[in-house]
Amino acid sequence: MSSPAGTPATESPSARRSAPISREAVFDAAWALTKAGSRPTIERIRLYLGNGTPRGSPNTVNTFLTQWWEQLAVRVAGGPVEAIPGLPPSVSATLETLWNQALVAAKEKWRDELAGR
Repeated sequence: MSSPAGTPATESPSARRSAPISREAVFDAAWALTKAGSRPTIERIRLYLGNGTPRGSPNTVNTFLTQWWEQLAVRVAGGPVEAIPGLPPSVSATLETLWNQALVAAKEKWRDELAGR
């Protein structure tokens, strides 16, 4: 960007902004943090998305993170989860069946371990 002699060149605020964060990116970050043993929070998600530098609006992250927590609660309860956008309904139904079977198997294993079997 050119500027008159003696004045520093600056970028417009819109030129510095990165692309908006997506729901999928927040969901992926939340799962990655959970798998690493950290509770997903707005600030941790922002740091994860920016590789150590906060990225994304806290309001946007909050909206998507709230949706992630709601879906997690449904999954834990064994209820139906919103289909993945663009996924054919038959594939979504198959994945849901597989997920439910995995939940049943995990619960049985957990009960067996608690019982000391």
